[in-house]
Amino acid sequence: MSNLIKKLSLSLVFVLSFGMNAQAGGLAKSGEFSGAAFYSGKVLAMVMKGQAPVLIQAEYYGGTKNSAGSGLFQMNSFKCNFALEVVQMPQTQSIGFCTFVDADGDTMIQRGVINGTLGGPGKGVAKFVHGTGKYEGITGEAVWNISPVPSAEQGTFQGWNSFSGSYQLP
Repeated sequence: MSNLIKKLSLSLVFVLSFGMNAQAGGLAKSGEFSGAAFYSGKVLAMVMKGQAPVLIQAEYYGGTKNSAGSGLFQMNSFKCNFALEVVQMPQTQSIGFCTFVDADGDTMIQRGVINGTLGGPGKGVAKFVHGTGKYEGITGEAVWNISPVPSAEQGTFQGWNSFSGSYQLP
């Protein structure tokens, strides 16, 4: 009888452990997310009209953290490439792509449009356009609230974002 109880207890521990690991490693087929991101970048090229920039090409890198501490965007790194147009000083409109990489090496790509002010805050709306690994076939969108901080050196920019959105997987 004692042997049977040991076997049942061991089986229960195994089943519970496997279930918890499967849940921790899994990603829901749909859901909502929110979090914060930090970034640093540089201006790659600039077209001037007199003393004012009219078109800026920029590249930046950063990291994300999900508010829930797990799920989409938890501890991801990212790289973005954007083209920014000064539509009427200081108003800007940008379009570009960001690639996010998680701890497993799986990627998500978002295409975004940002409206803001030159050197100031902005609001971006992004759509998932591609994913690899666990993110294959991802769709959905996110809103990014962009808050720059003073530049560490000329020709660079830094800041943080708060973001939220929803996603679906096939």
